[in-house]
Amino acid sequence: MEYQIRFSLAQPVHGAIPEAFLQKYASLKQMCEGGSSKNDWISRAWLQKIGVPSLPLLNRLEGGIGGDSNITDRQIRFEAAGSNWYTHDDIVLNACHASDRSSTWSVEDLLSLVVPLQDVLEEYLGDNALMSHVAVSYVNQQDQARLEAFRVSMWKPLLLELDWTEGPPTAEHLDNLTSAELKTMYEGHPSYHI
Repeated sequence: MEYQIRFSLAQPVHGAIPEAFLQKYASLKQMCEGGSSKNDWISRAWLQKIGVPSLPLLNRLEGGIGGDSNITDRQIRFEAAGSNWYTHDDIVLNACHASDRSSTWSVEDLLSLVVPLQDVLEEYLGDNALMSHVAVSYVNQQDQARLEAFRVSMWKPLLLELDWTEGPPTAEHLDNLTSAELKTMYEGHPSYHI
């Protein structure tokens, strides 16, 4: 499975996003997509927040973090403007496994990197400006079971954090449900409809 880290603007509860803020976001998005010469400061600040000495700055045109060898190193690359997938308003980073599969990204790895990067981006934009998530960008037939496990891993924490009037479900109970059942459970919670 291939993954992406995606950031989008948080939508205000009431009203529209101010034009000045949209322009600031557009400027940040251009920096992220403008290659390492424009996003190097973001990658460096991100690495400082992560604090993992074995994770280097990526020496590639797109910019990002990870080792420089496509064969043996895993990488997280900023998506460049004008790429084949460029049809969105999100800031996107592509998580690339080593081509020999000796080093791969797990969902847990990526989730641990999202908050530090979001902190860096929000230092530029302002607090609570972005929503983030790890997305599956490609899945083959052999990865269907892993995809289901990924979906379950995304729904379970959300359900366990909700305020349940009749007691929260247990993790063991949630282990026996499909991702579709977990999603239905989440969408059926009263707080979902506020």
